[in-house]
Amino acid sequence: MEARIKSQAEYEAALERTEQLTGAPENTPEERALIQLVLDVEIWRTKHRL
Repeated sequence: MEARIKSQAEYEAALERTEQLTGAPENTPEERALIQLVLDVEIWRTKHRL
């Protein structure tokens, strides 16, 4: 699986977008985007030991 977040700037943008999407209604594209962002952020944190 290729990393979706490739830089610190993308990581920070993902955090901001996660905040914007928090509380998205279930079964919507926004909720799916939120779930993917959370996974991407966790992968970044694991790789960079944050």
